[in-house]
Order: sequence, then C-alpha cells, then structure tokens
Amino acid sequence: MMNNNNKAGDTRTTVASMIRGMERGAEIITTTALQETALVCLDLQVDENIHNRVTPTVDDKDRCLIYYPPTRFVELVSNFVVGAPNQGSCDVHFPPYVVGTDKADGNCGSYKAYDETQRKFGNDWPPFGYTMIGKTRIENFRYVQNESHTCSIE
Repeated sequence: MMNNNNKAGDTRTTVASMIRGMERGAEIITTTALQETALVCLDLQVDENIHNRVTPTVDDKDRCLIYYPPTRFVELVSNFVVGAPNQGSCDVHFPPYVVGTDKADGNCGSYKAYDETQRKFGNDWPPFGYTMIGKTRIENFRYVQNESHTCSIE
C-alpha cells in the first residue's frame, strides 16, 4: 500500500517500477513464444509514401526490427492507445459540424466497421483512441523500448 505522503515523483517511480516488473515477466513469456515461432521483422516505411513499405529479412541486421509477440497486457494497452476493434471507426465522409458553421467539431459524426488494415498503419480515425499512429508504429516503439531496456540505455 502506498503512503499518502509520497510526492508525485515517488509515485511515478513506483508506477515505472511496476511496469518494468510486468515487462520483465513479459520477456519470459515473449522468449518462450519466440522459441515456438519463426523470427520475423517488422515492416518499415521507406519514404514519405505511406504505402511504400518493405519487410527486411532476419539476416539484414541493420534494418530488421525483430517482432516480439505482445503479452496480453501490452496488447490491451496498445488497443487502448490506438482504439479497440470493438469501437469501430469514424466515418470521415460524414464529419459532425458545429451548429451554424461549416467547421468540423473534431468528434465522430457517424461510425463504420473496424478495418484492421486501416488501423494497422494509422489510416483511419479511431473514435476513442488517443493517437492515430497505428499498430505498426506502436510495434516499432515497443521494439525500441525493449531494445533500450535490454542494452541498459537510459
């Protein structure tokens, strides 16, 4: 139980320690999962065209970011950040407008079915997500975080 006299910094440190502990447990699960599956690399966007993507081979050590299957906790956080599939997607063809103006108010006017391909690269508008970066960018971020932890980079 936390002491009510803790400062905000102490609370952040405690939360960070808890997350690191969960991730350490996740490393064991991930390592076991990797032993059962073949290694694959995350796909990379090679220029400003979002559709121009490559998936390097595992032998290409300079460009291959190894995909580590997420734990259920990490998958839950990822879905929370980019919007869960059961929430659908905003239909950008029907934006809501502020009454009496021609300006959109930033809310979802109407919903359409969830499309994993669109959400994968951040090409849709999640109605309840915190970011539109897409699941692929989340995987890239997760790789960098894991690599910096593994290599003790602070």
